[in-house]
Amino acid sequence: MHVLSIQNASWTATKRSMTQILVAMLAVCVVGCFGANTPELVRPEVAKETLITALTAWKDGSQIDVLQTQSPAIVVQDMDWSAGKQLKEFALQGDGKAVGANLSIEVELILADSSGKTSNPKVWYLVGTDPALTVFRDMFH
Repeated sequence: MHVLSIQNASWTATKRSMTQILVAMLAVCVVGCFGANTPELVRPEVAKETLITALTAWKDGSQIDVLQTQSPAIVVQDMDWSAGKQLKEFALQGDGKAVGANLSIEVELILADSSGKTSNPKVWYLVGTDPALTVFRDMFH
């Protein structure tokens, strides 16, 4: 019986600590999401231009990190580009949709792997314009 009450006290302390951690994390999120440093809403035309610039660089054979050295810098993440696939063609599918500080936009790609085999995926990108220009493949869309 004595062991059980020690375990219950320990479990209660653990639950209290977990609750305190969750409350602290929520407070940080609220301040970060709604505080003075909240990013501006996406600028759709700038986002589309940024995406076209990034995809054109890929199509022209540039390395993915080259865009970070240009002015303005563009941070890009795309697993196919990083894996060395070649972009043969691309076509934006519509104007996309503003999602907070990003533009979510579908793009049809024509890719070639190292053996020359082509694929034609339709993928989604999240393109940010503030505070930095970013192009990320949306893996959850």
